[in-house]
Amino acid sequence: MRDGTRLRGDNTDAVGLLAALEEDLGIVPYGVRILLLGAGGAARAAAAALLSHGPAALTIYNRDRERAERLAMAMGARYGGRVRAAGHAEALVEGADVDLIVNATSAGLDGVSLPLGGLQPRPGAALYDMVYTPTPTPLMCELAARGTTVADGLSMLVAQAAASFALWTGHTPPTNVMRAAAREALAAREGRRE
Repeated sequence: MRDGTRLRGDNTDAVGLLAALEEDLGIVPYGVRILLLGAGGAARAAAAALLSHGPAALTIYNRDRERAERLAMAMGARYGGRVRAAGHAEALVEGADVDLIVNATSAGLDGVSLPLGGLQPRPGAALYDMVYTPTPTPLMCELAARGTTVADGLSMLVAQAAASFALWTGHTPPTNVMRAAAREALAAREGRRE
């Protein structure tokens, strides 16, 4: 986006995630213990958003532990020592005691895979799965069956699109129209798969 004679870039992932957490789960990251699944680009944006809002702790799990460690080090250098990486066994232990689990992997798009199987969150914990599909992801199904409050990534997608629209046009978008269009597109995509 042009800002006078300068170009300015914005990332709407953070805005989208924070808005979705509050809208869908009633959660703001301040003082919350969080397990973040993934260490790619979506996880990096999620970690930055979460850490900038003062969680009690952020643990990052990725199948490739070295990637999780690199992300934790980068985020720790920028936001302080409230972030660390965890291997599989540690992530399961952490997952049993956190307030919020955020899935920032693509696991679940296929309707079968899990980013971390065997999670057993404590009562009252919540899952935000950044994957958006017409049907709940396997992780959402598994944790909902254990009593975890779950939400998918549709609200994040809509909030990201709304933030982008506002940045580009200077107008407030009709988010209800955007959400309906997104649901319709997802349903149509699901219909093509059958």
